[in-house]
Amino acid sequence: MLDKTYFLKSNPALYSATLSEFSMKPFQFASLNEIIKSSNFNKGSFYYRFEDKFDLYQALLSDVIVKQFDYIERLNSFSINQGNLKSYIAVLFQSQYDLYHENKLYIDLLKYFGNETDDFRKNIQSIIGNTVIDVFCDSLLNYLSEVFISSDKKQIFINQLKFAYYNLPTILDFSFTKESVDSLIDNLLDGISFKSKPEKPELFISATNLKYLYSKSNFEINNISLSINKSEIFSIVGPSKSGKTTIMKLLNGRINQSDMPGIVVNFDKSNEYFDDFKLFSQKYNLKRSISWNVSIFHHSDMTNLQNNNLFDQFGINPNLKKRIGRFNAKQQKIIELVMQSIFSTEIMIIDDLFENFTLLESRLITNYLLKCRSEGSTIILTSAHIENVISFSDKIAFLTNGRLINIKTVDELHQKYGKITHIIEYIDGYNTKIAAFSNENFNSEFFKLIIDHYKIISMKTKTILPDEIFKLETGVNL
Repeated sequence: MLDKTYFLKSNPALYSATLSEFSMKPFQFASLNEIIKSSNFNKGSFYYRFEDKFDLYQALLSDVIVKQFDYIERLNSFSINQGNLKSYIAVLFQSQYDLYHENKLYIDLLKYFGNETDDFRKNIQSIIGNTVIDVFCDSLLNYLSEVFISSDKKQIFINQLKFAYYNLPTILDFSFTKESVDSLIDNLLDGISFKSKPEKPELFISATNLKYLYSKSNFEINNISLSINKSEIFSIVGPSKSGKTTIMKLLNGRINQSDMPGIVVNFDKSNEYFDDFKLFSQKYNLKRSISWNVSIFHHSDMTNLQNNNLFDQFGINPNLKKRIGRFNAKQQKIIELVMQSIFSTEIMIIDDLFENFTLLESRLITNYLLKCRSEGSTIILTSAHIENVISFSDKIAFLTNGRLINIKTVDELHQKYGKITHIIEYIDGYNTKIAAFSNENFNSEFFKLIIDHYKIISMKTKTILPDEIFKLETGVNL
């Protein structure tokens, strides 16, 4: 897909004709022959690069979406800072304003895309990834789940926001000003009632004085105490052999006192859901049950498991006829993630979830975890790198050599170290351009495209890289 987008951008006449045609009419009525004729592009060469009209449309839309993401990165906001919902939505519309002034046809293209059928849009997004409005709405849904009184109003608000996004020029009568956008946002927010967050979060798990002495070495887990709130994503970060996996096994019951001499575990299991998860974990642990398959579940559970869209996105047969042991390590991890979210909805404990996943795959997992949290799940993860978890976790625990050094909220880390931004200055044709990437999408496909195809003038990072935060907090390199 990237090669086709790059090829399209490298042929200005073809790009212009493609944009003109798809921005004036719905996809169904756009003419591929008219595009080829208007651009004077050789038909044989065209079909060597593109399979059909749909293939060309994907290449164009992908480029426009990347452009808008680039504008948003310059505005430096993919998160709802301190609950400032109006400012967050203003970033979305400001990026459209910038896109409009680069070429108004980009906005017309998005308008027609927004009016396509749901199936068409889903088909496109399954290939090129989430659009800007999807990314914003995912974040908003998670945020609004905590602050809106009415779930009905939440969905109405999202629907209104999407309509405004796709029809912004018409709604504003092509008058893109700060005042007109502010007025539109006020209208969107009008009548929405908020409820304040609880003053004190509800404690979900309290583990005190977790200890584990390895019989074949002097290494030990010593005096680990954790307090985790309900509907919280709690990430334990540490280097290899720091004790992350052992702590997870202690928490989910995979290590019992009888398993090995020298173990001492004191754990406050006051919450009934922990016992349920412990039984689930022991019964369906993939590492122990290599021959496991979903035939042991009830029909309704099977349906939930098979219908999960993560399976399709990660190339897993939704019928799951294979034995689990025949899937690769990443696929087994996805199966474990989905199983936990379906069969143990109150708590999910997953070790090294992001290991070996690509950036795109990690984003899919992240969105799924946020969805689970918004539905009430408490999630505990481990990672060897902060960058895997800092964008969506509520708290991060810093672990070295079996000892817990510190636990901080992500808000505290952002306040202390600032937002991480990577800035690249490069030459595109005769123009010098600047692209800014948050740490969440640093080393993304767009970043790789710039590195591979353009002359780089400079690269610099504002504030501190995530793994450097670990060293500053613990004195140890990841």
